[in-house]
Amino acid sequence: MMGVRVPIVLAPMVRVSGWELASQVALGGGLGLIGVGHEGGTGPDKLRAAYEMALDSGAKASSLGFGFTVDFMRKDDRSFKQALELNPKPGVVWLSFGREENMRARIEQVRNAGIKVMTMAHSVGEAVSQHAMGSSAIVLQSGDAGGHGTQIQSDSFTCTVPEFRRHVGKKFPVLAAGGIVAGDGLAAALTVGADGVVVGTRFSVCKEATVPREYKKQIIGCDTHSASLRSGSWDLFADPKYPPHVHARAVSNVVSERFHSPIGSESKPVTQRDEDWFRNGGMETRAVWAGAGVARITKEDSAREAIDSMIEEARSALNQADGALRRII
Repeated sequence: MMGVRVPIVLAPMVRVSGWELASQVALGGGLGLIGVGHEGGTGPDKLRAAYEMALDSGAKASSLGFGFTVDFMRKDDRSFKQALELNPKPGVVWLSFGREENMRARIEQVRNAGIKVMTMAHSVGEAVSQHAMGSSAIVLQSGDAGGHGTQIQSDSFTCTVPEFRRHVGKKFPVLAAGGIVAGDGLAAALTVGADGVVVGTRFSVCKEATVPREYKKQIIGCDTHSASLRSGSWDLFADPKYPPHVHARAVSNVVSERFHSPIGSESKPVTQRDEDWFRNGGMETRAVWAGAGVARITKEDSAREAIDSMIEEARSALNQADGALRRII
């Protein structure tokens, strides 16, 4: 899959997926993507430095890449330009959250630079459109995913992946994302026709993730599925503001308790007093992005330990399924 040995991709989470995490995922056999977002997220100087440090760690350029959020990028985004000019070229550039005309233009730029482009879609229709634009590989993300998404009626990848396969055949690279925190999720994705999975929440608590220890503790400390909430409250205080069709899933906290609004409904009003309360809240008001499987994460591993564990869990799940089918026969 995309030239890597292990069918696991690190989600390019801004301020989480730095060079240390990306390089360790790559050295563990997967595809390590550094989260850039846009020029304001990771400047071009930091991008080049991160890439060089990842290469110095022993990771191959073909197993590394960068992730960008298309609609947040400037037309002449310097970080994006820098990524396309790197030598050696990274294996992949990931593009997400782009309106059709913007996504088409960015896909063309990446392809013209001689780099493979991986795009994220939230529906089969969006995936079909990205395929027609020339995407090299497509990630189908479900509403179980932590962080941001665009799904109002969010279908599981167990439904969208096989449906998309009908449009692109067996050879085109398709990946699944959303709530995959253990090997049985990887096994499920492979059995419905995905070539691999994109993992975010599980890697965000790894030792190499660039987040505070308090952030990791909130994820590891979750003990119920309901601790991960998809809500319209997470971006009320965001700057810049996300488009209205984009919403998010995170660990429930004082912000969601106070401002939660169901997806698709009108957001609750925010006053200056609320703004001040939020800014002074520290970790108490910070969004901790986490997918629906967050309650299953119980410890802080290294990235390579997490990969090895997921592979063994996937083998166990597939063997168990095979045994169940053999008993039927």
